[in-house]
Amino acid sequence: MAIIKARNEQAPLLAGGRRHRVLIRYVATKDVEKGKAAEVEPLRYSEVSRAARESFNAIDSDSLYRYFRDGDHTPFFSIREKFQMRATFSDAVHRRKIFTVGHGSAVCYYGVPGDKERRLTSWVKKAVRLTQPAELSKRKNEFSETAQRLAQSTFGEQMLDMIEIRGLAVSTKRQGRGYGTALVEAIHAIADEQGRAIWLVTGDAVGFYETLGYIMIREHWIGTGNPAWNGPPVPVRIVYEDIINHPLQMVRGPQPTVNDRRNVPRH
Repeated sequence: MAIIKARNEQAPLLAGGRRHRVLIRYVATKDVEKGKAAEVEPLRYSEVSRAARESFNAIDSDSLYRYFRDGDHTPFFSIREKFQMRATFSDAVHRRKIFTVGHGSAVCYYGVPGDKERRLTSWVKKAVRLTQPAELSKRKNEFSETAQRLAQSTFGEQMLDMIEIRGLAVSTKRQGRGYGTALVEAIHAIADEQGRAIWLVTGDAVGFYETLGYIMIREHWIGTGNPAWNGPPVPVRIVYEDIINHPLQMVRGPQPTVNDRRNVPRH
């Protein structure tokens, strides 16, 4: 069984029954004196609303989300985004592809080859998108098309044999406690077991992933050709780690925060 080392203790990756198992206990330095551990568990339906609320608040200051918000001057942006997050998280709960720390304080969901959303979820999200302003739809399409093009040109058919981290967010009140690291380690363990590498699309959070051994292999900037956007270019980055035979880690020192932002070049 895979083991994650926390301080000088060893905690089994999977413990307890199926519905209430703890995947990882991960102790960050600042929590050692308090005796608290970041316990990774499957997200439950009852925790979806809180997870969506905390996730939205955590990423609302992200460069990409500021770009999106600027394209929607109606009062409904946050309502639509949280609703779509709830739909996404509920679907991931159904497919058992989402983990949490703190009952929704931090979440991470992922996908494996051939893993798709339920048709009902896709319909619901499509219906919500129809209510978006045209400018917001344009910017979201710009992002998704750029991300897909970068990923496809980078990995090609290898994507069919890789795990994708599709979302990671940690409550602004819980940053630096090792929650994000613990969640990513849970995905590492799955990748180890299945013998797969991991990739993901990110922007501001690239520095966080680099502290965990990921490498940024592609980078592009969107918003540069949009006359309606007066802000800086928005980064779209592909990061990757060949996680096969991933080494066990000892938790030491201050933990990185997920939303650390790199300097953005002016074009």
